[in-house]
Amino acid sequence: MSSPNLSAKQDPANELLSRLRQQTRELFIHPSLAAEVEQRVMQKWLSGSPEGRSVDEFIAQNLPRAIEGCFSGLRDACVQYCRQILIRPDRADDLVQEALLRLIRSERPVQQLQPWLRKVIYHLVAEQYGQDKAQAEFLRRLERDHESLSRLVKLPQEESQSGEFGVLLPEMLKHPDFLAWQEMCRFPNLRAWAEANSLSYSQATQLSKQHRRNLKAACLRKLGWKTTTDILDYREYRSLQRYVRNLVRSGLAAAAGESRKHRYPADLAEIFTGFIQLHEWQVTLLDGSRYRINIVGLDADQRPLIISATLGIKDNCRIRTESLKRLPPPRIAVLPPNFRLPVEKGLVLLTREQLEDLIRPQK
Repeated sequence: MSSPNLSAKQDPANELLSRLRQQTRELFIHPSLAAEVEQRVMQKWLSGSPEGRSVDEFIAQNLPRAIEGCFSGLRDACVQYCRQILIRPDRADDLVQEALLRLIRSERPVQQLQPWLRKVIYHLVAEQYGQDKAQAEFLRRLERDHESLSRLVKLPQEESQSGEFGVLLPEMLKHPDFLAWQEMCRFPNLRAWAEANSLSYSQATQLSKQHRRNLKAACLRKLGWKTTTDILDYREYRSLQRYVRNLVRSGLAAAAGESRKHRYPADLAEIFTGFIQLHEWQVTLLDGSRYRINIVGLDADQRPLIISATLGIKDNCRIRTESLKRLPPPRIAVLPPNFRLPVEKGLVLLTREQLEDLIRPQK
């Protein structure tokens, strides 16, 4: 005959197990996982002093801890196994996390947890190795394309080695001008490509230059450059080149008193007074297809004169002059030997005052 105290102890335990099984079966589809959690909760009940607490209170307090302990144990065992078969053990945590997520999401009951998880991890590791191999081949091809593209467009060194260029690279590899250049490279030389496409060698040379210039312009614009003629594609550059040439020719004629028709402002003669010859011109992108051009010329004493034009380029590369003016005479200073200005994306990173402080002789 069993004692009353033992029967009193068994009744709550049976009630606990019944309610616990009901909750674990609702939480987990896998019988072995539910059984593991139930065993942890029951061990806590039998090893403690549950008197004074209801079954529901005990389950509410200990079921989350049991679930956490169960997954922690599974995770530790999986991590140990994963590190044994991985070449790079630092990836173990991520792979084990993925295996546990697949266990939770699985709709088919799993009877033996650890063997099932080991199998999943093995396939994940094999998949990882396959991805690494494919990625290594992709990176090798990307590196080759990076070198080809850098060599093709001759970017400034700081840009070709920058992280920004690496992000930009996949987009540039799909650029029509890069694809056209790759097609040229399939032939032993440019003359062979020209013959295959029924073109003269001079036409082929012109197209090759055009592809290079267009691609370099696209790269620099994407990288945020605004102040260099290199941001102009082939058609834009040729249009602005003609514009500058015609503007200077008309300006010199107007300053000489010749009466020629032109599309420039009425004070063109005043703007070009003293202007003897063109030295260089520089362009700055303002927005969209609007630019500012600074035309640097020399007077009779070889002193610089600067004329600034704001203009827009239409889709057909026709140019519309918005403003034209003569800038104040620039200050001339002799820079110290080996002096280098801090420049980023073609822009000098100094104000006029800072520049004057740098080149001013030290007392």
